[in-house]
Amino acid sequence: MNGSSGFTFSNLVLADKDASTLYDFSVKQSKNINFDSVLVKGPDGATGYNAAPFMVRDSSNITITNSEFTHARYGLSMLDNNGVTLSGNYFHDIRTDGIRGGGNSNIKIVSNFFTDFRPAAGDHADAIQFWTTNTTTSAQNITIKDNGFVRGDGAAIQGIFMRDEVGNLPYKNVVIDGNLIVGGLYHGISVTNATDLTVSGNSVAGFTDQKSWISVPSGATLTNNKAELIIYAGQIQQSVPGNELIKPVYDQGGALINAWLSEHPEAREALGYLAPTSEQMIALASFATTASTTPPPVTTINGTAGDDKLKAAVVGDSVLLGGQGNDILTGGDGHTRMEGGTGNDIYYVNSTRDLVVERAGEGTDTVYTSIDYTLTDNVETLRVTTANLTVHGNALDNRMVGSDGVDVIYGEDGNDSLQGLGGNDILVGGAGNDNLSGGDGSDVLDGGDGNDSLNGGIGEDWLYGGAGSDTLEGGAGDDILSGGSGADMFQFRNDSLGFQDVITDFNRVEGDRIGLSMIDANQLTATDDAFRFIGTAAFSNRAGELRYSVSQEGALVEGDVNGDGVADFSVMLQGVTQLTARDFIL
Repeated sequence: MNGSSGFTFSNLVLADKDASTLYDFSVKQSKNINFDSVLVKGPDGATGYNAAPFMVRDSSNITITNSEFTHARYGLSMLDNNGVTLSGNYFHDIRTDGIRGGGNSNIKIVSNFFTDFRPAAGDHADAIQFWTTNTTTSAQNITIKDNGFVRGDGAAIQGIFMRDEVGNLPYKNVVIDGNLIVGGLYHGISVTNATDLTVSGNSVAGFTDQKSWISVPSGATLTNNKAELIIYAGQIQQSVPGNELIKPVYDQGGALINAWLSEHPEAREALGYLAPTSEQMIALASFATTASTTPPPVTTINGTAGDDKLKAAVVGDSVLLGGQGNDILTGGDGHTRMEGGTGNDIYYVNSTRDLVVERAGEGTDTVYTSIDYTLTDNVETLRVTTANLTVHGNALDNRMVGSDGVDVIYGEDGNDSLQGLGGNDILVGGAGNDNLSGGDGSDVLDGGDGNDSLNGGIGEDWLYGGAGSDTLEGGAGDDILSGGSGADMFQFRNDSLGFQDVITDFNRVEGDRIGLSMIDANQLTATDDAFRFIGTAAFSNRAGELRYSVSQEGALVEGDVNGDGVADFSVMLQGVTQLTARDFIL
């Protein structure tokens, strides 16, 4: 639907049968469109969930009510809209995000239910996620009220996640009120940058295997919330007046859901077709009725003023308090809260039940993880101890080191240093001026925003600089290099000899250049010589000559370093038809 107005759709099935295509059903540049009692689904099946069936974009006054979204990678995607109301909808068996998008204002998300999400390795799954990437103005007037987020028999995911990746586009006039998040991932409710933000009457409770919290920026209004942790302006709060810190739930959330439904009859009414009674809602979420409500014993272990080694108790939950000194803290089988205190501390995280707590200015700290993990605030370094993990940094300038296996490493914000080491790794720098090193293996390096430095190392790598003036160096192997926007440097060294890299987007207008100064162009002399650019002329059996030829694919640059008239170095510049000496640093 494109450029339409005044339509109402009800009792439809929108079935995306081809997961290889995106947004088979979409509303674009339209207004006054209503959907009610619609089933939106991807292909049938118990796993995968790769379809992204439904998009609303550049539209106004759109309502979606009493509908179901299932068997999809994303439930509902929204971009650049003004006026969308979502009420009484059911999101389940979804891989990544239930509701997602950027650039949306005048949004109401009220009395919806989210459960049984099934993220794949490397997914950043959220029930509701908003972002500012590729937007230029602040989103405003957003209400998220009386929604239920329950883990069910799926995986733990984040509840409400609103992030300002641009950095200067705060969300304006946001109300997050009366929502229930049970058994969620770290960020039960998280807003990174906002003005006029009110967070009130929400209940955020983790299970014993995973902490979940409320995190808001400075200036936010917090009232009548219940949560295991409350983080205000990046700092964990020991108490917040008018709010309650609660313990993990041990009955799988049954009592909390009952209480919430009693306090929010409008949510029960909106979800009547799904869960007319609290008992049915609990059964739907696969909650055990016989789970113990008695918490296990908690053992507190205190360190000294020196360098301590603290390990969680064998039975029950533990609190490890390192105090002063450079401490080593190791989690156990139960829930373990680890606070290193001042000094350069080391944490060993072996379970999703482990929580690392560091405060600003307390040293340079390191987490060694054997599980998929996201660095908590104020921790600088992460090292992977087990192969095939997915890890995320935080807003600091992180150093993150992989294993000899297949690692997926996200630096997130900050000027990060990512090292893949062995294996076919995926490194994503995110925002900031990042340094990515693939190491051995066929790696994928994505710098993201900022002026990044990417080095593929040994193997056939794919490097993408992203936005900013990046430096890309493929290393040994036949690599694919894409600079992205900005004045990029494609750097080559002696270990590039014998291989042929491909540059997909060389752009002289943007200031891209090819750096050859680190290659000894004449290996017949004892000095480090520069290349001589001879245009499209043929080699003349003189060491140090650099030429290019043009084909249908692009310009093939070749260098002869030993004077035998045969190319010892080459790189293909796709789509390029003409080069000059100014395109190179010889």
